[in-house]
Amino acid sequence: MINLPLRDRKSPGARVVDSKLILSYPNAIKPVLWQMDLAQTSSSSFEIDTDLKEGHYALVMKTSGKAEEIASFEAKDDAASALFSIGEALGKSGKSACRVMMAGDAAQASGNGGRALAALAGIILIAVLVAAIMNMSPRPPASIVAAMEAQQATGGGSGVGEPVSADAFLRGM
Repeated sequence: MINLPLRDRKSPGARVVDSKLILSYPNAIKPVLWQMDLAQTSSSSFEIDTDLKEGHYALVMKTSGKAEEIASFEAKDDAASALFSIGEALGKSGKSACRVMMAGDAAQASGNGGRALAALAGIILIAVLVAAIMNMSPRPPASIVAAMEAQQATGGGSGVGEPVSADAFLRGM
């Protein structure tokens, strides 16, 4: 039997004692003292399920597809505190590897990844638009460019900006 001091009997929390996870949640809608033998459980997850109709947040343990409600809370913060107390207790025990994440946080995490991907796509789109605008500057037609290059190669003109008659220009082509 475990003797807890009187002050600990009323405070919510989780502990690992003799390979057993012991949960005490007197602040739940229905106060609960719950235990699980860690040696008997290969893997399980703890989640917070939201009941929107009732406005309750349920701390749930899922083991091989089966869900077992441990406690329900009126406030999400109380449920999150209960979930994190389990993670801390398991982490301190050193007997199990645990990862604590609320079910809603998984969707939020993937949403953050989606935002990052959208931001990256936006930056690439802006770079492509800037490159396209820079290439839209006016350019002389290829025939005029070729004529100017031919004139400079043959020495048909002494310099840039000198007036040339149309006949002289056309003879240089």
